[in-house]
Amino acid sequence: MKRETGLDRDFSVVHRDDPEVPLPDPVVEKFRIPPQREGYVDRPRLVRHLAGGADTRLTLVSAAAGTGKTTLVSAWARNIRAQRHLAWVSIEVADESRTRFWSSLARGLSPLGVVLPMPPTETGAKEADGDYADEVVSALQGGAVLEPADPLFVVLDCQADLSAVVAHDLDTVLRRSDGLLRLVVVSRVDPPLPLHRYRLAGSLVEIRMADLAFTLDESRELTTHAGLELPDATLRSIVSRTQGWAAGLRFAEVSMTNRDDQECVALGFRGDTGNVADYLMAEVLDAQPEAQRQFLLQTSIIDVLRPGLIEAVAGPQAHSALGLLARGNAYLGELSDCPGWYRYQPLFHDLLRARLDIELPARVPELHRAAAAWMFEHQRLDIAVRHCSAAGDWERAARYVIHDLAIGRLLIPGGDALTVALARLPDDTEGSSASLVRAALAMAAFDADACEEHLLRAEGQLERERAGRLGAAELALQTVRLTHAAAVSDVDGGLGAAVAAERLVGRMPTERVEQHPELVVLIQASKGSAWLMKGDLEAAVDAFSASASAADQPGSEQSLMQCLGSLALLAAIRGRLREAIDLAARVAVLRQQAPSASVGCPSADFALAWVNTELYDLRAARRHLLRAAESAAVAHDPTLRVVSALVDARLRRAHGDVYGALTRIALARSGIPGPLLWLRDVLCIEEVELKVATGQRALAAQTVQGLSLQQSPESALSMARAKSAAADTFEAPATTPWRDAASLPTRISGWLFEATCQLDEGKELRAVQALERSLRLAAPERMRRPFREASPQVRELLRGARQLTAEHSWLGAATLDDAIPHPQSRHGARHDDGPDRAAPRPILETLTEKEREVLGNLAELLTTDEIAGAMFVSVNTVRTHVRNILRKLDASRRNEAVRRARKLGIIPDWTTAEPERTDGAQPA
Repeated sequence: MKRETGLDRDFSVVHRDDPEVPLPDPVVEKFRIPPQREGYVDRPRLVRHLAGGADTRLTLVSAAAGTGKTTLVSAWARNIRAQRHLAWVSIEVADESRTRFWSSLARGLSPLGVVLPMPPTETGAKEADGDYADEVVSALQGGAVLEPADPLFVVLDCQADLSAVVAHDLDTVLRRSDGLLRLVVVSRVDPPLPLHRYRLAGSLVEIRMADLAFTLDESRELTTHAGLELPDATLRSIVSRTQGWAAGLRFAEVSMTNRDDQECVALGFRGDTGNVADYLMAEVLDAQPEAQRQFLLQTSIIDVLRPGLIEAVAGPQAHSALGLLARGNAYLGELSDCPGWYRYQPLFHDLLRARLDIELPARVPELHRAAAAWMFEHQRLDIAVRHCSAAGDWERAARYVIHDLAIGRLLIPGGDALTVALARLPDDTEGSSASLVRAALAMAAFDADACEEHLLRAEGQLERERAGRLGAAELALQTVRLTHAAAVSDVDGGLGAAVAAERLVGRMPTERVEQHPELVVLIQASKGSAWLMKGDLEAAVDAFSASASAADQPGSEQSLMQCLGSLALLAAIRGRLREAIDLAARVAVLRQQAPSASVGCPSADFALAWVNTELYDLRAARRHLLRAAESAAVAHDPTLRVVSALVDARLRRAHGDVYGALTRIALARSGIPGPLLWLRDVLCIEEVELKVATGQRALAAQTVQGLSLQQSPESALSMARAKSAAADTFEAPATTPWRDAASLPTRISGWLFEATCQLDEGKELRAVQALERSLRLAAPERMRRPFREASPQVRELLRGARQLTAEHSWLGAATLDDAIPHPQSRHGARHDDGPDRAAPRPILETLTEKEREVLGNLAELLTTDEIAGAMFVSVNTVRTHVRNILRKLDASRRNEAVRRARKLGIIPDWTTAEPERTDGAQPA
């Protein structure tokens, strides 16, 4: 409990803070708690932290200039002055000597009735220090206003550094005062006290720059006091730039006051101009000794100061200089997850870089090259390239990329930070490495002509250089060459380049190859594309599978999406619809989990369009087709163009527009390069099918002669159909190679063709057997389209075969009707069949189009939120649709509604022979 004394009236600074009461002596200002400034923001979290020092001997508030140290401590001092004995002493430059320090402290303690003895001189014997400390402790204990259980708080607001001898004296007094003294030191640098010992004893409370940083809420309150109402985005930008630095926030307030373009001011707020630059120059940079100033300037080219790098840039003494700066709070922040690593405060970093360009312009390239060399040696290629760019050494930057085997990163769709860094590579940069980098960048931009030009130049340069022919440069050359070959439809050239690249990869050090999985991903994916264009689907699957395996790791989500999408498309083409759906589902998951994977995956969308066409979910097929067609990659990939034409033509045919389908196929055929025989044949076979369906017998026979690969099962089946149509009779051919074809759709279509032939010859029993074989083949995949597009004879047979239709209810009742318009039958009769209908079994009410779409999404196990996102509607709208679906289908739960919809043929029925999922999800 404090005793009232007459001293309180004479020294208002001790227990009273009224700035309007004049002080009798200007000198007393240094013993006065600083007044609270206008616009002060109360910060309870830090006041509580300071209050925690009430039971500890030492409290240290150490931070750089302008962080609000004195403001915080003075607010705390005002709060406790009514209950505690507290003295405030501002330590100025004149107080640095031992004698002056203790004299000032004695003056500050005198209002509390504490009379300190005369301090020892600077040259006093060290052994006398202990005696003087005992005298100070005795003086504290005999203070006129102190009681034994009530400690004395002394705040040292250090505007100058404490000397080592003064710190030694204070440490001795603290240790011998038996808890009577509580010392609060406010300083820009750590005092030379044995802080480690106080930390170990648990008798130290510390508040540092990171603690003093204003939070977003505190910053909002600060700007509100200044009369600014900033949007959250603008305020966040300011807090990010200043990192909560109090002075920086004040300067930002000044710059935005009475400005209409506050957001622009916030985004452009920097530390190398205006008031901020003046403050940092005067208070921080100019206050540094010359050696530390040079260190600050030289290391300003670095984003993160780390051991090893700073020595490479600033010399062998850099580590000790960094330690001094860190203890001196020179606007350095230690990275929380990397002890010993530091980062400059952004505004101070701006100033340092600007001053480096002014004071040491000739050294800037040298410093950047030193940093680049160290970064490259320590496998930080991106940063090394950025430093080379800053140094203007583009030839070195390109050489680093080639030597590091990073050429594949420039070829991956969408690009990355390395692509951005090299985008400014000058055209006049010499050397094979620069030519290879330019070729890769041109290929990533789909500029095949420019890529070819740069490749030819690189080949000539490598011939002259010789040394690089069998190394990383040759590997880069072959890698770019194989992607270029795929772009210009040079299948054989692409496969040759892929073989050469694989051989060169085998010669590279294993650890270097493992650091660049994108290289293997790219080689295998390009090889897969070549095999696909060549028509070897099994080899394409093997290549894309190898590519996906290499890409299945963090950071390669974009490449993995492309590989899985290609595998999904291959599965769909081969009739493995369930596998295609599972692979496309993995792509969808990656799209959600990897926002960085900004480039789309048209292959996966085309696969789903193909699958839904086979399942005869025409609406879903059209939706996926339109989404896939939006990708820019389609225009540069002949395989995707062919797939797009096939799906579009089949959808047109499904809606009765057979002639429109023919036109679509004809246009696609005209755009396929000559060497791509398999793709041309795929379109040719589809055209034959359409011409047979429209009764264009002679044209069908003529078209089939254009098949290049006439020995394939698909070609043989197409030729047999064309021949039968031209002869106006379906005669079973002597040989049926499609029966053993690898492609499931070909085998199904082949058996349906045989059923038609047997019916035309009056052999109904054999026709039923052929039809049964086709149904057994199609059942596991629920492939409806071949039966919807079968000949009228086969469809009539299917409608009458009740046992077969009962066994294969997955066809749906609509499949048994003539839902597809047949413009002309084999005998020339026109068929004007009705539109696509649902199963004849009635439901309570007809589902709307939106309800059918929601039902399809429910069948795919999507949540309400996911359905809302996919349909671009609100969650409440989806819930309304779900309630209507349950009511109309007379179901109480979602899975019950899905099961009934499958039985009714409203959505594809996958309940029978459900495959084991490869993604770990459980079936509905």
